Amino acid sequence: MTITIMNVYSPCLNRDKYQSWDEIEHVKGNEICQVWCIIGDFNVVRNDNERKGKGNTKEKSVDIDNFNMFIRRCELNEVSII
Repeated sequence: MTITIMNVYSPCLNRDKYQSWDEIEHVKGNEICQVWCIIGDFNVVRNDNERKGKGNTKEKSVDIDNFNMFIRRCELNEVSII
């Protein structure tokens, strides 16, 4: 069995971040490998409860929605480190 491991450090600017997600999705979609481990820093949170410091609001952000859609499209599962 082949396992692909990808280390990610996403840019902070939204347009660059979204482009990196598109590239990940493209690579994953074109590879034969069925087992993926994508680790790193996506520079975005999955829900408002994860926000700390500046911008800590209860409003649902477009970033969160887009990131969660990316996760669903790529069929990823978050593994808790706690």
